[in-house]
Amino acid sequence: GIMSESQWEKLPPKALDLMANFVLDLTGSGMPQSIALKAIGSMITFGIFNKNIGFVNKAIHKIVNCRSDCNILVTTKASWALANLCYCLEDLSKHPLYAELGQSALWYAKSQKEKVASNGIRALGYFLKKAESEGQFQIGKENLDSVLNVIVSHLTGKSTKIAWNACVAIGNILT
Repeated sequence: GIMSESQWEKLPPKALDLMANFVLDLTGSGMPQSIALKAIGSMITFGIFNKNIGFVNKAIHKIVNCRSDCNILVTTKASWALANLCYCLEDLSKHPLYAELGQSALWYAKSQKEKVASNGIRALGYFLKKAESEGQFQIGKENLDSVLNVIVSHLTGKSTKIAWNACVAIGNILT
């Protein structure tokens, strides 16, 4: 983007809050919502936002709630923002909304829409990499075997991008 992390950190707290609340509180569907999710997915990569528990919690709720949106632009950006969030959060496995993150990553990974599934697989790989114990591999009613089957199912017969993200997800789980 245009602004570096150090530039974000120089902004007055009121300006940061205003921008964060605008994108987090935007309602509706379609293009405005997808642009807000794109902003959230970008903002979460900066420490000033991913260390802000209020921003993170509201971002998680927004991303989780967008699963049911019928607009492909919204679900694509929501799955992308989720993957960035799973990548950037340091203590992901200790987050109070950890289960919701895993369920959302799995839900997006199972999508029939290529871009949504690709981002969901990426999110799922980061999510599983940060699990601290095998018990944390449980996602809702899904155990580790069924979660891995979702990832492995994307290795063949899909687009190169989905297969690539499935390979990266497997690598993330193994490291």
